[in-house]
Amino acid sequence: MPVEEKEKSAYILCLQGTTMLALRKVLEDLRKEGIENFFIDEITLVEDFQRFSNVLSDSYAERGRVVIAGTDSLGIRMAASDTLYDRAFMIHTTHIPYAEYSRLLKEKSLDEYMEYGGTLVNTSYKDNQKREEYLNMAIADNILHALEAGEDSKRCWHSLASIYNTQEIKSAINKLINRFSYNLTMRAIRKNYESAPMHATVNSILEINYLEMLDIVGVDESVKNSLGILNQDEVETEFQEEHLKELNSYLKDLDLFLYVPQYRSLNKGSRMPDMEIFLQPGMIYAHSSELVQKLADDKVWMEACGIKERKAFIDRADGFVKGEILENIILSETFLALQGERGSKEYYVSQLTIRQGEEGYQGRTAEADLIVVDLDNKESYLFEVKHSQEMVEEQTRHLINGDFITYVGEHFAPVKRRAVIYSGPSLRGYDVDYINAEEYLKEIDAMRVGKTADLEERLKNVLRKADVEK
Repeated sequence: MPVEEKEKSAYILCLQGTTMLALRKVLEDLRKEGIENFFIDEITLVEDFQRFSNVLSDSYAERGRVVIAGTDSLGIRMAASDTLYDRAFMIHTTHIPYAEYSRLLKEKSLDEYMEYGGTLVNTSYKDNQKREEYLNMAIADNILHALEAGEDSKRCWHSLASIYNTQEIKSAINKLINRFSYNLTMRAIRKNYESAPMHATVNSILEINYLEMLDIVGVDESVKNSLGILNQDEVETEFQEEHLKELNSYLKDLDLFLYVPQYRSLNKGSRMPDMEIFLQPGMIYAHSSELVQKLADDKVWMEACGIKERKAFIDRADGFVKGEILENIILSETFLALQGERGSKEYYVSQLTIRQGEEGYQGRTAEADLIVVDLDNKESYLFEVKHSQEMVEEQTRHLINGDFITYVGEHFAPVKRRAVIYSGPSLRGYDVDYINAEEYLKEIDAMRVGKTADLEERLKNVLRKADVEK
């Protein structure tokens, strides 16, 4: 902002209990002093903000600018769809992409990004108290405050707060978050809470002796109590499906998750259920960390496992969960850059799993953690995503599966490039390239910021840098 504009600008911090009338008086006084640009923080603390928010655009934006921000971002979103409809431009800050996070917080690693949660905080959700503070203040209280304000302004929002108590809503949010991260179904909400990260970890372990040592029910119950999550029989009033959908919509409005369309055959229009991806990796990692800590505190388990085996198990569980989180990060940021935020029809971005017999496929079950189809040039890109610094032949088994490559060519577009996205250095290969995950995400973010759509050129940039370094 030029110096002359700064001199005509003012920062205003709203306090709890402020009214729009009181705020207008401050704005009028500042305008008499020549102030034309107003930066108003914590606007949702203004009691009647949702009812009279249009005053800001109608009376104070014609000569300068009015920038508003607030902790209760859902309240701002509700106002933007009502009294500020077609009067406001929204800038979303709930989800911070890895590249932006790393740049602003001085080159933080991708592993740190997974643990810190994708928000601009320099503290980790591994401390469950911090995770609960974020859940309560930034999510649950955000929703409750917005609903109360909406009801006060006699809008048509269903007031969950008048039907369910605060603990019930927080419990449902926690269950939904766990469900989103592992693409569970609505039925998971209705049955007793089971921790998705732990069960996914257990199911991935081949050594049967570890399975025999785990009291899964006991661990889940302990974690459930620690996280403050209620089972169905502990909730005074069961959530109705319409209210769960409503809660889902609020979480989506808060940019906490996104839907990614999936097709078994894009050319035939054979669609599968949408993927649900939760956009705060640290929240999911907090679930896993709490579970692992419960295992570490289990004396029976500790006696059954030697210290060396115990550490190896914990490390393996941590690596598995981070692998799942990394897949979601790669997919979601690619989707937002190429298809989602742009509303673009130039690319199709998703995952793909095909089994024998589906759409006439006769090969072995194969999958791509990320498939990108350039619809204009009719070219496909297939990626395997691994949370590993090692290059292992097993990582490329789907990418060199001839039946799978033929299937993709027939049902999506001929395959242009195949690559493993992992934690090691980028390397150009004969059939399959290896691309560093951090470098990939930075190139993808450059496309998002620059509003360009040339994936092939971005991948070449990574590999060219690798050639020079080599």
